[in-house]
Amino acid sequence: MTLKSRENNSWLFFFLNFAFTFFSRCITIANMKKLKAKIQVLLLIFLIFLIAYWTIFGDNGILKLRKIEQENEQVKVASEKIKAENERLKKEITLLREDRKYVEKVAREELGMTRKDEIIFKKKQDDGKEKK
Repeated sequence: MTLKSRENNSWLFFFLNFAFTFFSRCITIANMKKLKAKIQVLLLIFLIFLIAYWTIFGDNGILKLRKIEQENEQVKVASEKIKAENERLKKEITLLREDRKYVEKVAREELGMTRKDEIIFKKKQDDGKEKK
């Protein structure tokens, strides 16, 4: 080795020795315990945020639950409407099967039927359409 390379090595040795001494003094057992406690606290905070995120935004989270509850309510309302319409139709079927006057009323109103001896008068409206 030349004198110049020895000189460079001694500066390198000095720098490495200084860095090791400095960092070894900074990282003592007490500092390690504090660092470990800080890491544990940060990890706990991260886990709390992660659980909160899953609880709110996850596949089975609160937002999804609210959406499902709203859809459920809409289905219940639609179901009630269908049940009411079903009951109305059942009553109409019963009337059509049993009440001859109702059958005659429906035939006259919806089908425009008349009896043999009846005459129908139609009156023209102002807009040119015929009115019964």
